[in-house]
Amino acid sequence: KIIKKAGKKYGESIINEYYKKLTLELGKGYNVTNLRRYRQFYLLIQKGAPMAHQLSWSYYSELIPLKNINVINYYIKLCKNK
Repeated sequence: KIIKKAGKKYGESIINEYYKKLTLELGKGYNVTNLRRYRQFYLLIQKGAPMAHQLSWSYYSELIPLKNINVINYYIKLCKNK
């Protein structure tokens, strides 16, 4: 439990550090909230969710909180068929 908390703090400090660096180098759009979402998106893809190029970011932002890869893939399939 202590290691998990320490890891979370470490991860947060990395996000804060990169938020500052990216904002200085590239400008707006790399705030802490967006970086967290980008990380969540990466983790979603790591779970095995296919990259459906037809889906917009708004679809993926709805899928990010889901835990079950089968449910995620089901909703991706539904979205692609719209």
